[in-house]
Amino acid sequence: MSYGLDEDRLVETFRELVKVNGPSLAERPVADYLRRAFSGIGLEVEEDRAAAATGGDCGNLLVRLPGRDTGRPGLIFSSHLDTILPTDNLEVAEKDGVFSSAGETILGADNRAGVAVLLEIARALSESGGSPAPLELLFTVAEEKGLLGAKALKKGWLRGSLVYVLDSDGPVGKIVNGAPYGVKIAVTVRGKAAHAGIDPESGVNAMVIAARAISAMKLGRIDPETTANLGTITGGRAVNIVPELVEAAGEVRSLREENLLRQVDHIEGCFREAAAAAGGEITFSSRPDYPGYHYPADSPPILLFRRALERLGLGMELESSCGASDANIIKGLGIDALVIAVGYLKPHTSEESLPRRELVNAARLVRELIILSGQ
Repeated sequence: MSYGLDEDRLVETFRELVKVNGPSLAERPVADYLRRAFSGIGLEVEEDRAAAATGGDCGNLLVRLPGRDTGRPGLIFSSHLDTILPTDNLEVAEKDGVFSSAGETILGADNRAGVAVLLEIARALSESGGSPAPLELLFTVAEEKGLLGAKALKKGWLRGSLVYVLDSDGPVGKIVNGAPYGVKIAVTVRGKAAHAGIDPESGVNAMVIAARAISAMKLGRIDPETTANLGTITGGRAVNIVPELVEAAGEVRSLREENLLRQVDHIEGCFREAAAAAGGEITFSSRPDYPGYHYPADSPPILLFRRALERLGLGMELESSCGASDANIIKGLGIDALVIAVGYLKPHTSEESLPRRELVNAARLVRELIILSGQ
């Protein structure tokens, strides 16, 4: 069975979706669009309680297609509903087969392209008698706010054994087979307050402690597989008071868990050493943010992906990076998960673009993966 795609309908769906304003934590208009669309082809949309966990107006959505062969392992495709910035008054331009924003907004192809592809797949399957194997389409919320929707997923809601997350830039055929472990860091530096003009000698400057600690530590690109960043720092009450309290927060990511833990220890050690030298104290905490993963080239999810690309005459590109995604969180639920490219370029900027051929190729690739999973 061919499960024919309607390429014009796919493009029109994409154009409509990017015009629906739905940034992180305000995805309800996008969810309502999908509810109407799926209802129109006789499919039910389930919604979880992620809104309560994220503080948003919408939960994660899930659409199930049972499949004609229910004995096959279930396959899941996922895409997030939110955009990094609002798309109010977006006008889509197309030049030489490439979509872009006609104004100053982002295009929103990250990730409305993925959403459009999955909706077209559902329509094509419904028109052809259904999916050959059990299929689930997952739409998460607040991905751009720190994978919040995925973190709110309850174990057992997803029934499939493998998920491909449509959420990477670059040409269709790229698959992220390696993603980092992540840790969030928080540190409180305590000194001693004093009048900065009359009696500074009695004070212990927490800001100086923090500055000395940060200047001594390695940040940024630590090695080819590890990054570290302190992203926020606050402290002090007035310019004439020696600051007694400074708080800083950051993160460490690494493709190797041992490297990640080593870097966390390094950051903590720098703070402790600086505090001890100045007569201050610190409170340091770190917590896992998401698990990492790595799939070798001969693993079943990669081999299935390669076979689908070969049927389309497309090449495969393996990528390991320190970028995290919903796949990291879903992998933590015990489900194999990898990220695949949808074809857009320069996401999160006003220069974001998406070639029409890549949007179509993304839909063709998902279709081939479904067909192969049913054989």
